[in-house]
Amino acid sequence: MDYATWKDHAASTLAVRHGIRSNRIPEREWKRLYIIKSSPEEAAAQAHNFYLNTRPAAERTHHRREISKTRMAQTPRERLHDTITKKKPGRATVLETSARPPRAGRQQRDRHG
Repeated sequence: MDYATWKDHAASTLAVRHGIRSNRIPEREWKRLYIIKSSPEEAAAQAHNFYLNTRPAAERTHHRREISKTRMAQTPRERLHDTITKKKPGRATVLETSARPPRAGRQQRDRHG
């Protein structure tokens, strides 16, 4: 099977199975799949994977992070404060670390400059 016939068959399989036009896949990818002797069906599946990997994660997984109503009602400043004050086990928050006095070694270096 020559390249043009193979690509037409793979492109029609891609369109029927996954609803993706063949021009959404770069020509170099089609050529790579032809060179490694993929069948048109295998090439369509691999082209589909290639297409998905070029899309943002939300489109690939068809999942979007749900944001609660209270989160949506908060202002950006309130959300930032919640993020900063969220404490992980065994770690100090950003606000706690910024409130600490500087270490003695740094003070001496600053004085002797």
